[in-house]
This record gives sequence, C-alpha cells and structure tokens, in this order.
Amino acid sequence: MDAHDDPEPFTLDDFRRGLELLAAESPEDWWGGFHDIDHPVGNLNASLCDAISALPDALDAPSILMLEVRGFGELRLQTPEVELRELFRAFSAIYAAKGETAELEWANLAITGEAELGPSIRMLGRAEKRLVVSAARTLLHIDAKPPIPGEPERLERPGVAFAANPVAISAMRQFVEAIEERESAGVRQRRSATKSKYAVAIGVGMAMGAAVVLATRKRR
Repeated sequence: MDAHDDPEPFTLDDFRRGLELLAAESPEDWWGGFHDIDHPVGNLNASLCDAISALPDALDAPSILMLEVRGFGELRLQTPEVELRELFRAFSAIYAAKGETAELEWANLAITGEAELGPSIRMLGRAEKRLVVSAARTLLHIDAKPPIPGEPERLERPGVAFAANPVAISAMRQFVEAIEERESAGVRQRRSATKSKYAVAIGVGMAMGAAVVLATRKRR
C-alpha cells in the first residue's frame, strides 16, 4: 500500500487508524488541520468511494453512481449499501444546486481574507462529510468481520484502492496528526488541571494544619 510519490509507506494500520478517527467524527463539525493540499476533503471523499467500490459486494450494486466536480474531477461509487448511495445522491443534489454559489464564496474569501465560510460552502461541506464518515464506518464494519482463512485482510483491497491517490494519503495523515495533537493537548491540559487541584489541596491542608497548631498554642 505504498503511494508512489510519498516517501513513507502508507500501511494497512495507517489506513485503519485514519478510518477509526474519521468514523468518530461528527458530520456537523467543520474540517480542520489541513494545509498545503489542494482539495483535501475532495480527495478523501473520492478515494474512500474508490475504497468502497473495491469491496467484493460492489458487483451487487444496481448501478455506478457518478458526479463530475468542476476543478476536481469525477467521483464514482459502486456499492449496494443503501445509506452510502443515498448520501452520495444527496451530496450530488446539493452540489448541483449550490456548487456554483460555493465557488463564488470561495473566490470571495480568497479576495477578502475573511474567516467566515459562506452558507453554500458549509452546506456542501456537511453533505460531503456525512458521506466520508459513513464510508469510513462502513469499511470498519467490514474490517470487524472474522477473517477468512487463506484470504487477505478484508481492508487490503480497499486500502490499495485508497492509496492509489497520494493526495488522499497526505490528507489522511494531516487529519490524523491534527486529531492526535488535539487529543495530546487535552491530556496535557487535564494533567495540568489535576496538578493545580493537588497543589491547592496541599496548600489548604497545610493552612488548616497551621491553624490547628496555632489554636492549640493559644489554648495552652
């Protein structure tokens, strides 16, 4: 599962870790942590659709779903999974209705430098994230099934399909790094808070002890 242009091997464990963190995401929370990548979410979405389409049951799909995204390329999804097909169609419908407006909003942000995202951008982003999160959860569900003796791991073929896109690999790695850094910062913050509470408790205990000693001396 190596990406041709990536110096570090992208392993099956890397793929699985990325899926676990993606699956735990809320579709309502905006993406973060990406930098110096063109269309990070679009590449994640396209490559996860490719990964889903590489599953054996893809042949049972009633049809191949396709969407042409201007400035990016084509999304393709082949799966019998009803939820994934519905989410793909929902994203396609929103893109058809709001795609041009979202492009204008992005262009305006590039000119003004404003941080607030436009409503069409957010609407498309939520729809795309729902598809990405659902795809990750579907792949993890497949991975959780008992292995078949003599057969490769269930994520092997989807992982190879995903890793064919070096940009998706970079986006996955940046996403994982951002989440892990956020988790590490949370742990450090909790440890600091615990130490502060402990120090306060010690201070209070020492003060109470001193007060008792002083009271005892006064009684004497």
